[in-house]
Amino acid sequence: MQKTWKLLHPTYEYQYWTDERNRDFILHQFPEYLSLYDAYPLAIERAELARYLILYYFGGIYVDMDFEALRPIDNLLAGAELLFGLEPDSHAARAGVRERGLRRIVCNAFMASTPQHPFWTHFFAYLRRAKDEPTVLDATGTFLLTRACDSYSAAENIVFISAAQLYPIDNEEMRNFDASTIRKRLESAYAIHHWAGSWWRESLFVEAQGRIARARRISDSAE
Repeated sequence: MQKTWKLLHPTYEYQYWTDERNRDFILHQFPEYLSLYDAYPLAIERAELARYLILYYFGGIYVDMDFEALRPIDNLLAGAELLFGLEPDSHAARAGVRERGLRRIVCNAFMASTPQHPFWTHFFAYLRRAKDEPTVLDATGTFLLTRACDSYSAAENIVFISAAQLYPIDNEEMRNFDASTIRKRLESAYAIHHWAGSWWRESLFVEAQGRIARARRISDSAE
């Protein structure tokens, strides 16, 4: 999938960010965020903080590893200083989203920004306050990003791209649709997110570890 971005955007500079490179970048450019970065229990939370800081510092386009380019995105970006894609309405209709009072989900799998865009200052204040949230989505992920977008005083200056153009297949459909149905959905899409969700497995593992540790503490206290 990395190759699709390189092939369709030959004039763009491609950067691959590893965990080691992320931490080194924060250490040298944003040392005030290093303790927060190191304190996150999950690799995905550290990766999400890094992607936001990288976009703020350098500007450019951030794309998840499980995103496939379908056509050049120049027209999509034209005139935009800050751009996010909206997840499918089917995601926003789920109980966990409605319970949080969210009407939409602003996704962080594809983001574009000019360097030092003022939105990020607003966003980082949200992120610091959310550091102890129990779920990835609320602490560093899409729910946090959505809340920050919804409360930003100049939200009219953010470009929001429809799901049809970036997220044409939702994460449940991706597992069940046949090839012909998927092809039809891609007719107006610039890219497609494949919803690999590898971070879910790590998140569930850490959550299970926490439950076991709490159960042991309760047991020790009882004894």
